[in-house]
Amino acid sequence: MKKQVSVNIEFINKGLRSSIKCSLCANCPKGDNIGCCTYSPTFTPVDLGYYLENGKEDFLKRMIVNSQVTVLTGEITFNAFIEGVRYCFFHSDKGCDLSIEDRDSICRQFLCPEVKLWHHSEAKQWAEFWEVMAEWETRFNHQFIERLEHLGISLEKNCDAVFELLREEYPKWKESYAEVASRYPERHLLKLNRMVTYKKHI
Repeated sequence: MKKQVSVNIEFINKGLRSSIKCSLCANCPKGDNIGCCTYSPTFTPVDLGYYLENGKEDFLKRMIVNSQVTVLTGEITFNAFIEGVRYCFFHSDKGCDLSIEDRDSICRQFLCPEVKLWHHSEAKQWAEFWEVMAEWETRFNHQFIERLEHLGISLEKNCDAVFELLREEYPKWKESYAEVASRYPERHLLKLNRMVTYKKHI
């Protein structure tokens, strides 16, 4: 069925941990308890640096040895579960077990297609914001992984050495991007009315 819905979108500019919040998630159009959470999130050096800066080294070390995780040179992928339906490693009946700042870049900016956000004129500067941030993240991640390969270390074999290097590099990345992020508002609330297609009766 289709229903006219008021949707609040909040853009939150926190530099490399920026995010988008959407009120539609609380009443998911898919009509199940999984929604869009079928993804296998990948945490890149930028994400891992943030975790270390916030005292979550033990969490990362536990995850590295988890059987549901794929560990590469400088990235950790939390593989989705497939038990009849596909769902994210961090998904629960209450939604995501991670705070929005703790999620990877894709999850922090993903929006339901029903919102049709990027058609709105006020969203244009934020489309640019995410594009610029993605370019910076990609550059940081690529350079860091190249450095790990040059040094012959990896998360799988030498996670302590990788973490030590991240502790040195991440604050520099965060500071250098902060100047770019400062060109945009810290927050922006956008209120939309959308005709949303629900898969189940509400």
